[in-house]
Amino acid sequence: MFPTPWVRMFAGGASIAAAIVGAYFLFVDPAVTMPAVSEQLSLPDNRVRPEDRRATVLIGDRVFTMRIADTDDLRAQGFQNVESVSPNEGMIFLFDSSPAVQHFWNKNTLVHLNVVWVRDDIIIGVDELLPEPTNNRMIVSSPERVNAVLEIPADAGLEGITPGTRIEVQL
Repeated sequence: MFPTPWVRMFAGGASIAAAIVGAYFLFVDPAVTMPAVSEQLSLPDNRVRPEDRRATVLIGDRVFTMRIADTDDLRAQGFQNVESVSPNEGMIFLFDSSPAVQHFWNKNTLVHLNVVWVRDDIIIGVDELLPEPTNNRMIVSSPERVNAVLEIPADAGLEGITPGTRIEVQL
């Protein structure tokens, strides 16, 4: 019996020449390059890690790049322990089920946020969520049933964005 799988493979009729040619293309051929950094952040089957997925959200004339929170784990994490969020960024929470009243709290939230309640791409309401360290823990609830929620930094300049404003989400 042969001691290793490699020895068994070669003894079983595999060509040494084929192994050398394969090694050439794998280790020597300049056309074979390291994956780009963006590819290195992907899962083995080329999916982007859930926490790295982004959507573009247009609200009025404002454009935001938002992290997508569409699983229970990502929605539970939200912006907890995040020290800063730029004014053109945020998070979009997507819910699979039919619209429902949603509740958000500021546990471990370090940034001042606006919570934008959305149903079928129409803003239903906007609430303020203060950072937990400057305020007691608080809970805000959607004024009606919603199927999406946006968290946007309070300094993002949402003046004039009111209930009834349409948003556009590009996943």
